[in-house]
Amino acid sequence: MPIYVNNYEKDLLELIIIFEVVHRWPEHPITPHSTLRSGTSPALGLPEAFRGSESSRHIPPANCRKRQPVPDGTLRNLKALGRRECGNVIRNSRKTNEKREQSMKILISQPIHEKNLEQLQTELALDYDFDAVLFPEGYITDKNNVARACALANKYKKMIITGYRDNNKDRALIINQYGEIILERAKSPMNVRLYTPSAVEVNGSKIGYLLCVELLQGLLGLEEYDTSLTYIAHPIGVGMFSEEQFDEWISEAKRIAVKYNTMILGTSHADGSYRNCGISIPIAYCIDRVGEPVFISKNDLRTRIINLKTKEYGFIERTLV
Repeated sequence: MPIYVNNYEKDLLELIIIFEVVHRWPEHPITPHSTLRSGTSPALGLPEAFRGSESSRHIPPANCRKRQPVPDGTLRNLKALGRRECGNVIRNSRKTNEKREQSMKILISQPIHEKNLEQLQTELALDYDFDAVLFPEGYITDKNNVARACALANKYKKMIITGYRDNNKDRALIINQYGEIILERAKSPMNVRLYTPSAVEVNGSKIGYLLCVELLQGLLGLEEYDTSLTYIAHPIGVGMFSEEQFDEWISEAKRIAVKYNTMILGTSHADGSYRNCGISIPIAYCIDRVGEPVFISKNDLRTRIINLKTKEYGFIERTLV
């Protein structure tokens, strides 16, 4: 369905609809203001007569006369013009969406574990140009803090991609810039297929989501989204427990990026360790769509802001660790 970018294309499509309806049902004239304005579908901009089941769409009025002839080529030319113009609208809309997607800037943080969201609020309040923040798995400790995070997202008009804890279980979480939860689910057990939803559409972008060790399920688990993902977010709980694990996860992220022709970004906490083993290598990374590292951070706790279009990124020195 085309996305209207200005009133000219919208009026042209309405003209085509009116022409066909009046042509088919001449005893029931339709005017733009009485039907296409007051009786429209908010999502499609079409009259109610064009919605509903397939059968209802093809039932004419009881006193409908047979279709009247029109001059040769008139309807065909009008339809061709509509297709051409609508095609331009679709192409222009795609370009607009692509521009929006590619210019998205994401702040990637490596906070310490905490209960009061102080680091989240500090990062959101930064006087820098970015659209979203990526925080680790389990950074938000409970449902009360989820509500606080929603309020912060709405206050600063930034999307928050992270995870939260509920009854000592990790759960996925994405909050949009209006403070609305747009993705929330349980973490997938390792012996089953990746849980859904594992992607969400935001402002013309489709964001994939893998929660920590779900990275190892992502190669097959995201197949339903094919190559439609703008990027994949990967919140990680704590740092890697060995150099071998570090290399394995970076290698897997590269495979996923190539398969789905998209970027993948991940980050862990600055502190803590796997099952309190005492060994932790904090990690943050960004891999581009051809599997090349944009950056790989090992034991470097600086916050980064990355532009997905240019792949340029900058550092923000930490002040809370």
